Amino acid sequence: MRSNTFLAGARSVAYHPKGMFTRFALALAGLSVASSAYASQNDGALARHAFALGSSAMDAGQTLEARDAFAKAMTAAPEWGLAHLSFGIAEQTVDPESDRALQALETAVRLEPENPKARYHLGLAYDRKGRFSDAAKQYAIAIERRPNMYDAQFQLASALRMSGDLAGAIGAFEALLRNEPTHIGALSALAEVYESTQRLEDAEMAIQTITRLQPNVAYHQYRLAKFYERTGNANKAHAAYVRADSLKPQQQRKMRPLLPSR
Repeated sequence: MRSNTFLAGARSVAYHPKGMFTRFALALAGLSVASSAYASQNDGALARHAFALGSSAMDAGQTLEARDAFAKAMTAAPEWGLAHLSFGIAEQTVDPESDRALQALETAVRLEPENPKARYHLGLAYDRKGRFSDAAKQYAIAIERRPNMYDAQFQLASALRMSGDLAGAIGAFEALLRNEPTHIGALSALAEVYESTQRLEDAEMAIQTITRLQPNVAYHQYRLAKFYERTGNANKAHAAYVRADSLKPQQQRKMRPLLPSR
């Protein structure tokens, strides 16, 4: 039976979109102690080497090469959660709906249940399969483990919305905005949910907040105008359309070329 000592030092390492793989040595530091447990088959050395290659490839943007290297690390060390997580992330990048990514990420969560990044990426995998309630559960656990994981908070709110839990979605979006009040995506989605639940004043305030945060974006004014049209406020709709038109790029005047002088 393989010794779990191989995993020592790797449990606290989580994936970061940029830079995690360059710090793979942090995960590997505790593994050398256990390499003797794998001396007969050299699995520990193979896993470490494959993981290092995958890390370098991921940093270089070579996702296919990284995925294949992480697959080797995962095969050599089937109880190493970080190898499964890294493979799942790379495979997810190649094919967002991959069953192999989902299986690897489920294994990573089983092996590393306290790892918020494993929970987050498993949530993404469930999301892409349309399993929104399952995704929401994973995002919620990720947030419990790391409360400032704002991407997970946004995904939680979105998954709750897609699952039909609009009250839960509103609460999750509002919680995110208390920490990130300038999050345009959250404000935009929350405005839509407010409107769909007839909280029209709140929807108006959310869209107005967006227009204040990005005052030079014509689209936001058009969106506000459309909202006023839907809610029967013609005067405010007209004013918003005027503001939107004033923000449109001015077309360059086409000048007729001068006739050659005689």
